[in-house]
Amino acid sequence: MNKTIGQLFREYFAQTVLGKSVFGMRGHDPFGTALGVKIVVASERRTNKENHDGLIAEAVANMVGEDIKHFQLYARSQGFRAFSDEHVIAGVAKELAVVTADLQKSVLNRLEYRRENLFEESEYTTEFAHAYSIEHPMVTFTRQNNALDAYFAEKKVAKSDFPLAELRVKLIALLRAGNAVFQRHEWEPRIIQKETANE
Repeated sequence: MNKTIGQLFREYFAQTVLGKSVFGMRGHDPFGTALGVKIVVASERRTNKENHDGLIAEAVANMVGEDIKHFQLYARSQGFRAFSDEHVIAGVAKELAVVTADLQKSVLNRLEYRRENLFEESEYTTEFAHAYSIEHPMVTFTRQNNALDAYFAEKKVAKSDFPLAELRVKLIALLRAGNAVFQRHEWEPRIIQKETANE
């Protein structure tokens, strides 16, 4: 059976140094894991007015474009006929711009990491008698962004003139990245039993 250009890129990426290191560290799909990082980066490059439409395809295209020459050589060695770089990038992006479990895990890890750097743990963790409830990062970012919007509206200050504008830009980028891979009903909290947390 002939492989598609997307299957070839997944195969190629798994054999790269980055692909091997990602697989060795996480034991997940190297492509999906690396793509999660690229989605957050691509979201940060967009303006506040842009939404998440096409964000996954953009991130895939960036991944392919960064290594297009080597990938073209690999594809030809596998019997894939030559096309222009633009055609190959567009073909892979169209085929692989889909949400997978590994992609969601990767984006979730990036969002959680960014949240740890922006907010205190007490702002998104609730302690119960036998467990901790850690809210989904999208819940944290939405609440914090709404609070900023309310503050700006109440104080009647320009969002671009206020020191908290930088935080708002970060929150919008993180929300956009999350919205690209998560539906609202998937914003479930993570429950950690205290016995497990102390091990």
